[in-house]
Amino acid sequence: MIGADLHVYPDRGPVYLLTNHQGPRELVLSRDEETGLPAQPSTLLNARYALVDFTGRQRDLERLTRWRDDQRQGPSALWMHGPGGQGKTRLADEFARFSSAAGWRVVDALHGPGSVLPPPGSTDLRLSEAAGLLIIVDYADRWSLSHLTLLLSNVVLRRDRPARVLFISRSAHSWPAIRTLLTELNGQAAELPLGPLPGRIGSADDRRAMFDAAWGRFADIYNLPEQNPTDPPDGLDRTEFGLVLMLHMAALVSVDSRARGVTSPAANLSAYLLDRELAHWTRLYEVGREHFDFATPPSTMACAVFAAALHGATPYAEALETVAGLGLDTPTDRILKDHAVCYPPVFADSALEPLYPDRLAEDFLALTIPGHALSAHPPAIWAPRLVRVLTGAAETLSASSAARTARAMTVLTAAAAPGRWPHVGALLDQILTNSPHLARIAGNDALMALAQVDRLSMDTLVAVTAILPAPGYDGDLVEGAAALVRRLTLQRARESTDISVRVAVRAELVEYLLNAGLDAMATEESRIAMEELENAGAGRGERPDLTASYALALYVRSGVFHQNGQAASARDDIERSVDLYRRCGPNAASGLTRALGDLAFTLNDEGRLQEAVDVQREALEIALRLVARGPGRHEPHLGNCWNNLAAFLWRTHQLDEALEAAHQAVEVRRALAETDLQMYGGQLADSLCNVFVFLDGLRREEEAQEHGRAVTDLRRRLAAANAYRYEASLAKWLIIYADVCGSTPNRLDVALAAIAESLAISGRMATRERGFSRRQGQALYLLDQGCKVSAELLHRLGRGRESELAARIRSNLRFLGGAPPPKAFARLALLLEHLGRHEDARWLAPWGED
Repeated sequence: MIGADLHVYPDRGPVYLLTNHQGPRELVLSRDEETGLPAQPSTLLNARYALVDFTGRQRDLERLTRWRDDQRQGPSALWMHGPGGQGKTRLADEFARFSSAAGWRVVDALHGPGSVLPPPGSTDLRLSEAAGLLIIVDYADRWSLSHLTLLLSNVVLRRDRPARVLFISRSAHSWPAIRTLLTELNGQAAELPLGPLPGRIGSADDRRAMFDAAWGRFADIYNLPEQNPTDPPDGLDRTEFGLVLMLHMAALVSVDSRARGVTSPAANLSAYLLDRELAHWTRLYEVGREHFDFATPPSTMACAVFAAALHGATPYAEALETVAGLGLDTPTDRILKDHAVCYPPVFADSALEPLYPDRLAEDFLALTIPGHALSAHPPAIWAPRLVRVLTGAAETLSASSAARTARAMTVLTAAAAPGRWPHVGALLDQILTNSPHLARIAGNDALMALAQVDRLSMDTLVAVTAILPAPGYDGDLVEGAAALVRRLTLQRARESTDISVRVAVRAELVEYLLNAGLDAMATEESRIAMEELENAGAGRGERPDLTASYALALYVRSGVFHQNGQAASARDDIERSVDLYRRCGPNAASGLTRALGDLAFTLNDEGRLQEAVDVQREALEIALRLVARGPGRHEPHLGNCWNNLAAFLWRTHQLDEALEAAHQAVEVRRALAETDLQMYGGQLADSLCNVFVFLDGLRREEEAQEHGRAVTDLRRRLAAANAYRYEASLAKWLIIYADVCGSTPNRLDVALAAIAESLAISGRMATRERGFSRRQGQALYLLDQGCKVSAELLHRLGRGRESELAARIRSNLRFLGGAPPPKAFARLALLLEHLGRHEDARWLAPWGED
């Protein structure tokens, strides 16, 4: 990358690549030797060839142009979403063409994990004379939030030209999280939902114009003498013809059936086109055995096409492994070679190019899987087995890679969406009941789509939600977990006659909603639970059997109050919750220990330190008993209890006990982190940090340094895997580490190296936060504190001029309403140069230019 960042996994290659936008490709059309007609009509529907002139969507194109030319400062992103077949890719290509003609540099962002990427080569992304930069991200709903975060933090979006990012997605599920992220990055956010096309039949509206344009273009390709359609399908105002793809499919089927002299079907357009695919495979096999090299039977080719639809284009070596695992009779290399004849790969070293368009591939899967009622297209008995193998659900075969599994689950979920193919949802239900972990692998957007699939049973929902991250996890799955838990909660609340069950499930839902940032929805669910309890008389003591439920509802509402900044109300509710839990006896032990933990924090915040210690000790004793009775369930809370007690003991100067508690927290959290580093790694680092600080305070320097190095290594690992989530905590830790090491003369070199690394991280963060936001405030605070410590360290070393330089950077950061002035970055680059961070200095230097 020239002029842009490149984010790379050390063990998996690029997180994504930025490449020059690829416009429409030239179509090499395969024709039937006997009839001269296109052998595979569906090829004409592939948006990458742009065969039909762009028609309609003028208002949407104008909306995109206004967004692009908006003069507001900072990068801007637009989330364009609509169902598969709505014409998103074609609209984006047309917009890219206009933008390029207007002098904009247009770039594609290609997702790395699980994708076939272009051959290695440099991409020059310096903007030179370009009017601005437009990045197009197709299939954005398949990217994880952390990957989109890396893209939006790319330095190429913060040059001196307008920068725009166009996300293309089927749904808006991930949009709220991206919108929040953009706000934190001081970017602008816009949304463009693509609704159904207008449907005024008999007038020159979008639907008829699109049908006529497509019919004429396809008739030209088929060499039909007539150029005007005489048989448009009945009911162009029907719902399905609100999709651009369905209009093009209708036109193609009309032209193809006329050219072949057969009756055009009134419905089941996908089945007609898929019959043409099967006929093509059969013809190649029958002729190939005598005249050319093609030896895969059509039944075997159907398996390969099925695999390609689920897994997508794959590097050749991985495709060999995938097809070999299907247990087919034909040799694997023969299948891949013949599949490439039917579906040529985009890149030479790839295979299993899927059937396009996506919606047709989903229909092929659905028509191949048993359970539909379309008698003219019989299903295949082998399909459910292949689904299990290709998703990694088959216990006797090795699981697919995470990226392949995620794509397969996403495609199946799309096929099972409301209004599509319910029997695919039934198959998903069977698979997830036995292999619920597949839902987690599928990713956040797939989880949110899965929450809308009709045929999922209660047992499946329970199994899936049981393996989802618990509240408190802030990774890529929080919105998806909240959506699935909400689906399960509403179903349970609707079916249960037990008010305590309804309150319990709503309480769990509230925690998930708060974790996902859905505060308004959490407040409403908390209100419903409290209102139901109050109406039942629980608040007046008339229902002793509901005491535990009322305590739980109070505990949850205290969290909502706390999130909304209502500290006094939160304290009242948590105190009442603890009191009620105490009355409930041993059966309420789990709820009591959590409520006591929150109460201890409240007491600590109010300066009632010894009371906080006493309350936290009680919570710890209960947590220890719970873990002893049921190992594997309560360890996360036990780790929290030890960690909080350690902090409270240290503040009350009970030093040896504090150190012992901190060691206990490390032991519990290390075991948890071994099972899920992203979930518990940050908590383990916090506990190790406590041990480091406590050991240093007790003058046990060698032991302290050992733990300090462990914290640094762990935080670096976490930040390397997810910079957006963990880089600030790494920079903060390095400031603490440098400050502590700097108090010992023989550790000054360690301290200086740590503070230099912290300054480099916070400097990079500050370049991304170009206006007031929470993360900008965090970046400037870290930069300020880092400069403060570095000034002190440099002064101790007698490097007065450099110490003064650090102090001047701090003065540049004070009382600013916007981003730091260029002078701050110029001085920071100079300071990093003096501290030996030459690469970081060169990276930051351009930000210091006026």
